[in-house]
Amino acid sequence: MRARFMGLAMAIFAVAPAQGQTAKSDEILAKYEACTAHGTGALLGNYTFEQRLKVCTAAIDSHDYQGEDLAAFHFNRALLLRSMGRMAEVQSDLRAAYAAWPEIMYTIILPVRDLMYQRRYDLAEAELDWLDKTVPANWMLPFYRAKIRLAQGQLDAAAKYADAAMLAQPGNATVLEFQGAIKATRGDVDGALATLDQLVAQYPDKATYYNSRCYLRALVDRDVAERALPDCDKAVSIAPQSTEIRDSRGLAYLRLGRFVESIADYNAAIALTDHPAAASFYGRALAEQGAGQKLSAEADIAAAESLSPGIGKKFNTLAMAAE
Repeated sequence: MRARFMGLAMAIFAVAPAQGQTAKSDEILAKYEACTAHGTGALLGNYTFEQRLKVCTAAIDSHDYQGEDLAAFHFNRALLLRSMGRMAEVQSDLRAAYAAWPEIMYTIILPVRDLMYQRRYDLAEAELDWLDKTVPANWMLPFYRAKIRLAQGQLDAAAKYADAAMLAQPGNATVLEFQGAIKATRGDVDGALATLDQLVAQYPDKATYYNSRCYLRALVDRDVAERALPDCDKAVSIAPQSTEIRDSRGLAYLRLGRFVESIADYNAAIALTDHPAAASFYGRALAEQGAGQKLSAEADIAAAESLSPGIGKKFNTLAMAAE
């Protein structure tokens, strides 16, 4: 269910440079702007490729930095080197970045996520194969293989890779939620809800688990007014700018026949992202039909089908758990 139920093989990373705010951020910005991003989504300043590479190398060779700062320098240099096809050096820098700050893996894995969003699963697999040879064993590698298998409807393989991810990092909540998605896709709604109950109890301030529980109940039309909608309201109160959460509540309102409120939430879900989900357009279309807005509904159905051919056949079915 996209980010709800956990929503470039050999080319330059389609990912923003490493960035972060640390105690040395001001110092780094003053000394090494050409190898710094700090929230902009691109390396700062107007520098040539050669100048950036030289500055990244100088920052690394200074031995003045460690942890997140050092990881960012290595990662940003890896981006530059990868655009030149210098893959052995890229691998070396990514290993160094990971060694300095393992959390950089969340950034390293982003090309795989982008390719999955584009449904380019073969390229995503190729990127994972390359990362397997590049960074130390990490739970995210089997986890993303599991996500690819689920998206392709290969439930047994998805479960196998999810188990491997859990073995690599026992108790990982993201993997546990994904295992719940596999249960839901298999039709084990009670098992999936039990998993989500466990996660909500363990993480009462995390919007994502309330959201997933709301969405699943709305999807199967179970206790929507009594339990699903309160969960969605809780999730919205925690993360009001989440497109997935507003999409979930749009579905809950749709199930309840509250079409005006459903349309408002689907409007927000679509406006809050540069890449709206097909399900948001299709759900809004159904709400618009209920509200008598025929022309708008026809336009939204066309938009949904263009993004995900056949969305109408699986909308509001457990097949959506794999989205």
